[in-house]
Amino acid sequence: MADKEVSGLPPPSAEDLRIASGHFEYAHRVTSAGSYDIAINMLRNCCRLVPANLNYRQTLRKVEKSKYKGNLRGGLFASMTSWRSKLRMWRALRRKDHVAALDHGESVLACNPWDRDATLCMAEAANALQLTVVAVWILQEGREKNSNDVRINRALAKLLEQEGRFTQAMQLWELVRKVLPTDNEAGEKSKQLAVSDTIARGNYEESVAADANTPFASKGSRTTPSDTVRASRVVQETEVLRTRIAADPAVPDAYIQLATLEKRQGRHAEARAILEEGVLATGNAPPVAIALSDLEIEVVRRGVSQTERHLAEAPQDEKLLKTLRKLHHKLETLELASFRLKVEHDPADKAVRLELGKRLLDAGRVDEAIAELQIARTEQRLYWKAVLYLGHCFVKREKWPLAQRNFEEALKNLPDGEQEHRKEVLFLLAQGYAEAGELPRAVELALDLADMDYSYRNIGQLLEEYQRRLEEPRGTHSR
Repeated sequence: MADKEVSGLPPPSAEDLRIASGHFEYAHRVTSAGSYDIAINMLRNCCRLVPANLNYRQTLRKVEKSKYKGNLRGGLFASMTSWRSKLRMWRALRRKDHVAALDHGESVLACNPWDRDATLCMAEAANALQLTVVAVWILQEGREKNSNDVRINRALAKLLEQEGRFTQAMQLWELVRKVLPTDNEAGEKSKQLAVSDTIARGNYEESVAADANTPFASKGSRTTPSDTVRASRVVQETEVLRTRIAADPAVPDAYIQLATLEKRQGRHAEARAILEEGVLATGNAPPVAIALSDLEIEVVRRGVSQTERHLAEAPQDEKLLKTLRKLHHKLETLELASFRLKVEHDPADKAVRLELGKRLLDAGRVDEAIAELQIARTEQRLYWKAVLYLGHCFVKREKWPLAQRNFEEALKNLPDGEQEHRKEVLFLLAQGYAEAGELPRAVELALDLADMDYSYRNIGQLLEEYQRRLEEPRGTHSR
C-alpha cells in the first residue's frame, strides 16, 4: 500500500518515540507471559504517543483478540462497560478532536475489538487526520465479523476510491448492492469506478510499455517449439493458481505467485489488479500489501530510468527535469511506505529497520529516523551503518557531541573493504572537531584522510587551514 498521505498530526517528539518503543517491547514480553491487560495498556500508550504508527494498533488489536479468544463479541458485558467511552468518542468526533476520538475508540475496542460503531468512528477520525492507511486498515479489520456489513463496506469503498484503488472499491460497492439492491449510490458508483479503473489501467500500462519484456519472443521473430511449451506451462500454472484462489480467497501466497507470473510476461497492469484483489480478499495481508507496494516502486523506477535516458539526449529540457523531480519524490515516498509496511509485518527484522531509518533521514523526519536506527544498531552486523546514519541525524539536529560519538563508533567498526565510507567518516569527523575547536584531533583525522586520498573533496586545503589555526597563539582559534 503506497503511503500517499502526509499526516495532519504534528510529528512525535524523540522522547515520545523512545517511550513508545520501550512500551512496545515491554508489551511483547508480557503478552508472551499471558498478561493481556498489561500489554493492552502499554500498547494503548504507544498509540497515544504515536497515533500514526499502524504497527502499534495492529499489535494492540491482535492482543485484544487473543484476550477474547477471537469470539467476535469481546467481553461478556462489553456494551455496558464501554458506553461511556463510546459517548466520549462520538462527542470528540463532533467537535473535530480527532486524536481524542481515536483514543476513546480504542477504549471501546479494548472491551470489544469488533465493535462496529468504534470502527466507523475511528476510521473517520483517522481519515480526517490524513492517516488514510490507518483508516483503511481499521475498516478492513471491521469486516472480520461481517464481511457484508453495509456501513463498513460503504465507508471502505469511499476511502479506497479516494486512494485510487478502483478495483477494490468496485468489489465493495458490489457487496453493498447485493445486500441493498435498490441502493442507487452503490449502482452508480460501480459504473463510475469501472470507467476510472479503465483509465487508470491505461495510464499504468503506458508507464511500463517502453520497458516491458515480450514474454516468449521478440516482435518479428519466429516462435520456436520451446516457446510454445513455455507458454503452455505458464497457462497451466495460471489456471492452477486461479483455482487455488477461487477455493480459498484468503490465502496470500496464491495472489503473489500469480502476480509474479503476470509480471514475468510483462503484464504489469494485470499483476497489479491481482495484488489489489488479494489485498482486499486477505484483509490487507502484509505479504500481499508489500508485493503491491514493491510493484508500484518497480514501475516508478522504470519511469525514472526512461526519463533519465531522455534527459541524456536533451539535458536542458525543463519539462523532463520537472518530471524527473516528481518521479524521484514519488519513488522516495513509495519506498518509505514500503519499508514501513515491512517493519510492521516483521518488527524484529533490524535490516529493514535500518533501511527505514535511512529513508526517514533522507525525508527529513530525523526524530523518527533516530528511533529506527537505534533499534537497528542492536544487531552487530548492522552496527556500523546504523551509527553512521545516526551521526548524520545528530548533525541535522546540531548535536555535535552525539554525532561525534556515533561517527567515532562507525570509524572504529567499519569493515576493511569500506574505503569510501571510511573517507566520508574521516572527513565529517575532521570538520566537526575543527568546528568544535578541537584542532589537534581535526588535524589527526585530516592527515589520515589525506594519506588515503589527498584529492578527496577539499581535504588538502582544510588540512592546511587546520594546521595554520593550530599554530596560531592559544585562544585565537577557540570557538
